Amino acid sequence: MVGEWEGINRTWFEPGKPADESPISGVMRQLPGSPFVIYEYHSTIQGQAFHGLAIFSFNQFTRQFESAWVDSFHQSTYTMISSGPGDTAGFAVLGSIVVPDGPAWGWRTEVKVSNPDALTITAYIIEPQGEESKGVETVYQRK
Repeated sequence: MVGEWEGINRTWFEPGKPADESPISGVMRQLPGSPFVIYEYHSTIQGQAFHGLAIFSFNQFTRQFESAWVDSFHQSTYTMISSGPGDTAGFAVLGSIVVPDGPAWGWRTEVKVSNPDALTITAYIIEPQGEESKGVETVYQRK
């Protein structure tokens, strides 16, 4: 995953109703001397700039992938911590969205590498009742 990426970012605010499609650029770099990958990205949503950062890792003790994620659109003042299993194409991590005065919603992020030059990051919103729908999909090609 390490390298420079560019592609298309799609966002849904309601199930089945795409709300935005915008160009996105991202950089993934390994923290020197460590197994951590730092992912930084820049795009727009409905004409407004937004930026984000995630740290991805594999926890050798729990045998799970982990991420810490923040961005200037989806979160206000919290860091989403997620974890989950890997497979032959990548990994999926599960965290939750902080909702003021309401129950937390789930947020499942899949990171899939289809070949060395193609990467897809898809996030699914999970309603408190358990219904899941696509929230964000980023389709990258290596720059």
